Amino acid sequence: MPIPEPGAQHAPPLPDPELFDADVLGAMFDHDAMLIAPLLKTFVASTNTSLAELSRTVAERDLPTTVSLAHRVAGASRLSGARLLGDVAATLEAAAKGKDMGPVPAALQQLTLPSPQVQPARGPLHPG
Repeated sequence: MPIPEPGAQHAPPLPDPELFDADVLGAMFDHDAMLIAPLLKTFVASTNTSLAELSRTVAERDLPTTVSLAHRVAGASRLSGARLLGDVAATLEAAAKGKDMGPVPAALQQLTLPSPQVQPARGPLHPG
């Protein structure tokens, strides 16, 4: 891949590798950070909305909606490379499906998603 010319547009900041596996979206989008960054921004906004809804449904003990929302967060997270978040959401989904609210509050507390733009910009997204 060519080195960008001085003054060329820099790639946007990349996600924290502890939260997002760059290989997941990188494989789908040829490791192009200019394509991936807006997808991550949309993912974060959508997921934060879902997490707020999950907090409400857990507090209301609305198990069917909790199952649905947790399933959506788990799938979107794994598809986006946020595997840890996906695993926690899947745990929450399984607990709600089993009507076992015991592990739900702890799982819900683990469902947090900071902005994916926490590293300095550094050109096209490449596997670490």
